[in-house]
Amino acid sequence: MSGQSVVRLGTAEDLDALVRLEKAGFTLDQFPREQLRYLLNQAHTTVLIIEQQGRVCGAAIMAWRKKSSMGRLYSIVIDPAVQGRGLGGKLLEACEDAAIKRGCERLSLEVRADNSRAIAMYERHGYGITEELPGYYADGANGIRMVKFLGAGGATASRLAVPYYAQTLEFTCGPACLMMAMHYHDRTLLLDRALELRLWKEATSIFMTAGLGGCGPYGLAVAAQRRGYQARVIVSTLQTPFLSSVRHAEKREVIRLVDAQLREEAQALGVIQDHRHCSFRDIVQAIEQDIIPIVLISTYRLHRVKAPHWVVVTGFDARHVYFHDPYEGFYAGEARHVRSAIADFQRMRQYGKALDKSIVFVARRRHGRSERRH
Repeated sequence: MSGQSVVRLGTAEDLDALVRLEKAGFTLDQFPREQLRYLLNQAHTTVLIIEQQGRVCGAAIMAWRKKSSMGRLYSIVIDPAVQGRGLGGKLLEACEDAAIKRGCERLSLEVRADNSRAIAMYERHGYGITEELPGYYADGANGIRMVKFLGAGGATASRLAVPYYAQTLEFTCGPACLMMAMHYHDRTLLLDRALELRLWKEATSIFMTAGLGGCGPYGLAVAAQRRGYQARVIVSTLQTPFLSSVRHAEKREVIRLVDAQLREEAQALGVIQDHRHCSFRDIVQAIEQDIIPIVLISTYRLHRVKAPHWVVVTGFDARHVYFHDPYEGFYAGEARHVRSAIADFQRMRQYGKALDKSIVFVARRRHGRSERRH
């Protein structure tokens, strides 16, 4: 059989074809007819069919869970008579597209440990082994679980040529990141310590866990917006940033007051504000639109030091995220385009007991004053 293949949603009329594929593709662990009928009609599952010249050649079943960012590829099968023609890869990519549309950041699957052909295909498509499953199958065979992060939309990659600026003070990671973002959009901008301190004075929370205060998302957004850039903030909680790490009651009250003032100014200046879970897909979409993401992380997973810290994401690929870290002291080598596995970066993005997540996006200049010098 030859010709163009088409992927579509499965319907009740595909039941006989699904039963045929199960018998042809699996000697053990076959879905019975009634279970396939059930899966075709459930809201928490999606069945995709790939066909050529009107004949069903393969199928995939995906399962979804409410409030979960991970989808599961429950089953995928290609008719043995047409294997080796790229149909499995095309169907797998369609599954990933379906998962992204459902808001999933990851797609997981299980495969027999002795199925080297299937494992190789999954690895070519960016899946990595996350768990061994002893005795997982009915005949006692071992399985493995594989996961792919879908932040890159399945197969794309992008890297922005963001200029680098190293913070010159312990508490100015946020301003340094904002300077990098602004300079990306305006290469005439002079990056120096004077601007670094000016931005810090505008954006600081006054106090921090110790010493002088750092900068929260609203402070950085306000500083960018004042200069004519379009800023957008996504925060996972409406709570005051960094408050849980400050014990002194009077300092906590000052931080609350400053944060409230900055939120009001952000609203007045037109900063776009979203109060929701900020996914890795948000970062990917920003980079694809030439918008710079400034991301709050916890340095604990990087350097075993528990502290909030801002970095600039500069790119991504199927497995990794790349960022500029303004604090060169963390690195014996290069702090530019630091590479991190997406899974590790996702864990870094949770700070504090409340697991706060914050991102400030900086888009190109709209209007307003500039910091450039002639």
